[in-house]
Formats: sequence, structure tokens, C-alpha cells
Amino acid sequence: MNWQDLLEWQNLIFALPFVGALFYLVLLATGTFSADHDIDHDIDHDIDHDIDHDIDHDHGIEHTHDVSGFMKALTLLGLGKVPLSILLTTFFITFGFFGLVANGVLQKILVFPIVYLWVSLATTLFLSIIFTRSIAIGLAKILPTTETYASKPGDLIGLGGEIIYTATEFSGTCDVYDKYNTLLRKQCRIKKGNEPIPPGKKVVLLEYDEANGEYIVSENNLMESITSQSQEV
Repeated sequence: MNWQDLLEWQNLIFALPFVGALFYLVLLATGTFSADHDIDHDIDHDIDHDIDHDIDHDHGIEHTHDVSGFMKALTLLGLGKVPLSILLTTFFITFGFFGLVANGVLQKILVFPIVYLWVSLATTLFLSIIFTRSIAIGLAKILPTTETYASKPGDLIGLGGEIIYTATEFSGTCDVYDKYNTLLRKQCRIKKGNEPIPPGKKVVLLEYDEANGEYIVSENNLMESITSQSQEV
């Protein structure tokens, strides 16, 4: 297979993820892009909320937190064992490599791309998942585990934050800086009977609801006052 073959549509499906992952690695190696622990920590701990926060806001129905298909797929690959950036980079490289190899072999047997592409995709996905998961398990054994900058849920109690998506009795989202000065995006809600808190309002995290994985918040009137005074000045 030469470089011109890579431009054919059935090969581009695999070539583009492969090249994209390699380009990402080049950026990391040259220091152009930094995938520090803040990014991976925020994604690893909040991806379920940010990608698929399926909540029923009907007042007559109790809301539920469903695990998304995407989250299940990441868990299968090894999410939680290694940083998400390493996980996805490994998957895209293996997906591209195995896909191009499969196409190269199968085109000699099945001839027509529309026929052998489906076999290539099935084979490639299976091999990529197995290989990526194996890499994640292997790296998890050698990556440092004695030191972590991840904040525990209880560490954020009493800290101030800012509402991003309106906080109601059923759902909401706020940004808060932990003691390591890492910006975290967390699920939140207000206590029953309180008025909804709109985006932009300052809040304080009162307690953590472990069952639902969200924080109970209330308006931080002191911070609102300080912010208003500074704006007037």
C-alpha cells in the first residue's frame, strides 16, 4: 500500500485517526501542547456528567443518572487506570494501524471496498479495544500511584464556586477551584424549597450528596457583595 492508496475513502477512515494521534504526540513532544493533570483529572472525574447528564426535570418524576454508552466504552478501554489523553491516543493509533493492515489484506480477497470494509471495521475495533485495554493495564502498574493531586469530594465542602447551568432542586452545574487551584466542573443542586440559582451567581458548596454524586449549594451573598463592589470601583 502506497501513500496514494491512503487517500482512498476506505483507507481514510483509518488513516485520519492514525495521523491525528501522531500529530498530537508530536505536539506533546515539542511542548506545543501540555496535557497536564488538570485536564485529565477534570475529564476523568466529570466526563459522565459533561457528556451524558441524562436527568428528567419533570417535577413528577424522580431524576436518574444514567451511565452513557460512551462512558461504558471508555471504561472498557481502561478509563481510570491511565489518563484519558493516553487512552484515546493509544486507541486511535491502534485503530488506524490495524485498519490499514486489515484493508490491505482483505482487498486482495474480497476486492470491493464496500464489502471488505465492514470486515475490516469489526476486526479493527476488536483488536484495538483488546490492545488499548492491555496497554492501560500495563501502564497502570508502572505509573506513580503514591502521589495524587485529585481532590476528594469532601475537600470541596465550604469552597466557593460559580453557577454555569442553573441550579434547581433537581440539577445544576458549577465551577469551583480546589486547594491545588485546579478548576473543576461539578454537578450541583439546591435544597428543596429554595429559589433556583441562575448562571453567573456565586455559590458555596454546603455538602456532598454521595448517592447522586452532586453537591448541595446555596448563594454566596458575601462573594456577590464583594464582586459588585469591585465592579463599581
